[in-house]
Amino acid sequence: MWKTERLEGTPLSMDDAEAWLDFERRNKEHFALGEGSLEYTLDAFTQRCGQKIAQMDAGRALVVVFRRQGIRGFSVMVSLSEIIRGPFESCFISWDCDLALEGKGYASEAVGAVITTAFSTLGLHRIEANIVPENKRSIALAKRCFFRYEGSSPSYLCIRGVWREHQHWVLLNDRQYPESEA
Repeated sequence: MWKTERLEGTPLSMDDAEAWLDFERRNKEHFALGEGSLEYTLDAFTQRCGQKIAQMDAGRALVVVFRRQGIRGFSVMVSLSEIIRGPFESCFISWDCDLALEGKGYASEAVGAVITTAFSTLGLHRIEANIVPENKRSIALAKRCFFRYEGSSPSYLCIRGVWREHQHWVLLNDRQYPESEA
C-alpha cells in the first residue's frame, strides 16, 4: 500500500477492471495524446488487467492505482513498465491523472511515491518518461519530480496510427531514498 498526503495506492488487481474502464472512459479525450486505440469494454479491460498483473508477477512491471481517501474511482494511475535488470536496472514510467484533479498536485504525489519505490525497494537506477512535446502538463510534472531532459526522437511511438515525436525525460537514482511504505 502506498500513502501520500491525500492519496492511497494499491497494486492493480483483477478487481480493478471496471474502475479502470470507468477512469479511461471519463478521461478519453484527455488521455488522447498518450493512448493508442482502446476498446472500451469490460472484457477488454479485464484482459488488460490480466496482462498487467502477469507482467507484475514476472517482475517486469508495477502498476499502482491511487484513489483519494473515501473515493472509489481511480484518481491517478502510475505504471513502471519494461523493467530491465542486470547492468541496466531501468524502466519506463507513465502516469494518468483524472482531468478533474489535474493541476492540483495529485499526480506529483502519486509519481513521487512510485519513484521512491522504484529506487528504494526495487533498486532501479534509471527511470525514463517519454512524453509528446505538446503534453506541457506531463513535462512540467517530470521537471517537478527532477527528471532531466535527455533529447527527443522523431517517430518514436505510434499513437492512434500516427508515429509521434517524444521527448526523453530521465531520472537517475543518484540520491538516497528512504524505505518505501509499499
